Amino acid sequence: MGRGRMLSHQRQEMQNIPFLKHKLVLLALAALIAFFTLCLPRYFREMGSKDWQSTEGVIVETNLVHAYGAKGMDGYIPELEFRYKVGVHAYIGTRIDFHTQDHLYTADYAESWLLKYPPGRNVTVYYDPTDANDSLLEPGIKSEQRVIFYLGVGYIVAMGLAFLIVLYDYYQVAKSKPGIDWQRILKPK
Repeated sequence: MGRGRMLSHQRQEMQNIPFLKHKLVLLALAALIAFFTLCLPRYFREMGSKDWQSTEGVIVETNLVHAYGAKGMDGYIPELEFRYKVGVHAYIGTRIDFHTQDHLYTADYAESWLLKYPPGRNVTVYYDPTDANDSLLEPGIKSEQRVIFYLGVGYIVAMGLAFLIVLYDYYQVAKSKPGIDWQRILKPK
């Protein structure tokens, strides 16, 4: 291929860059929408835990665990163990709620959780009726998680609208290009 033909070919490729940009933006928006949509079941599960079955249990053990997080940050995690029965089966649970044991806290704050649940204390245990081994002491979604949920839903709606806007713009640009078969581009084989 001669130098003149190569430059002509490169020039034609450069004219297709708006299409490439649109495709990349559409792909990125679709990926973000999919990511946030895949996170939603977790929040629905937390909200649904308010309707879980309950039974009586007893706190068996509590521990204040020193742990390290990202970038060498250290803190404490409240850990506990409780026993409960569902029917004739005995179970052991370890969760206070869906998030407390996922984060590092100051010693005082982590200990405040453990003071609410001293060993020997009788507690109400909430368990998933489809899997009695899945249990916790404080069901439902916390206010900060509810805010994240609503932001996520808003983000999905906003990204969905952005996706449609970029798709419409892509269609308009493709339609206005002379000599480009926009039907072929918009509906690949």
